[in-house]
Amino acid sequence: MLIHPTCSSSYNLIKKLIEKNTISRVKLVSMENPFQIINYKAWSVPWVIVDGLAAATDPIEYPELEAIIENRELVIRDPLEAFKNTIIYSGYLSSIVALWGSINPVLNNEVISVAIREPITKINVEYVRERIVEKKEEIYRETIDVAYRTLGVAFVRELLWASKGELTEDDLIKYINPLIVKTWLIAKASIGRIGLPRDPWSRGSESAEAISNFISRSARGILNKVRREYEDITSDKDYWMVIRGISDQV
Repeated sequence: MLIHPTCSSSYNLIKKLIEKNTISRVKLVSMENPFQIINYKAWSVPWVIVDGLAAATDPIEYPELEAIIENRELVIRDPLEAFKNTIIYSGYLSSIVALWGSINPVLNNEVISVAIREPITKINVEYVRERIVEKKEEIYRETIDVAYRTLGVAFVRELLWASKGELTEDDLIKYINPLIVKTWLIAKASIGRIGLPRDPWSRGSESAEAISNFISRSARGILNKVRREYEDITSDKDYWMVIRGISDQV
């Protein structure tokens, strides 16, 4: 399982692995080296690999991870919903959709495969892709507002980590500016220039405005949420003992 020490989803899964005494059954790899994204072809964490194939990513809770560990059957009742959730729970995919104003750039077989857990469920990726294409405008409309909330929380989270946990509500208000948010969105949706539309200056303004408005309305609640995450992660000695044990693999 690919993780990052500062990722709250990674943290929650590792805590459960410790609690359930199953951590020895999972090889953990810390994605601190930038080029791990090339080595593993992974664009999100946590990222579960089974027999060399990407098998699951966020959203993933411990019961699903346990089923994968124990080689039990997984049931994906609605593949289209699974695809939407994979976008919503990934800051990277959400930022791409928000910047481009479309799900087309993430309409990729590898994204679909990991969303529907194809190596385990054996659901036909091409069939799911066809269904997504048929409903792509509807999927975009149903996904984008939630993606804005994902990105709003991610923006505040990254400000808090950058401030070493010292970000205040007054500080946050200073940064809630559509231009700043759009600049962050462009950076988040790309690797260097790779992945950017040819006219990034003309894209994403509406999304940046929507994200800024969401943060403005919910600043205190978002800040409290990400501060709790930050404090839980940074103060957990058992967790960091595990992390120190795997970081040498980077």
